[in-house]
Amino acid sequence: ALHPAPAFVAAKPVMGITMALLFGIMHREILMDITDEVADRNSGVKTIPVRWGPMAAAKTALALVTVMSAVSVTGAVGPILAAGWNFGEAGPRALV
Repeated sequence: ALHPAPAFVAAKPVMGITMALLFGIMHREILMDITDEVADRNSGVKTIPVRWGPMAAAKTALALVTVMSAVSVTGAVGPILAAGWNFGEAGPRALV
């Protein structure tokens, strides 16, 4: 049987997933800004590639995806494992 975790432990994975999504979406948007750099520059939009160049934008996107990976592992999975939240003898497939 599924052993419920306390509310504060159950909230940590949700925050971890939310933060991972935030960093992942920002990563994607910066990469899309790199492809739109010329149009953004011509229309006066101040994006990261326009202000600091495409290489700085690519490095920023790399940093964001790295943080996203770390947060998704430690923020989403870590608290569940640390709390000892297990699925009993049947395993997680019993929930499906």
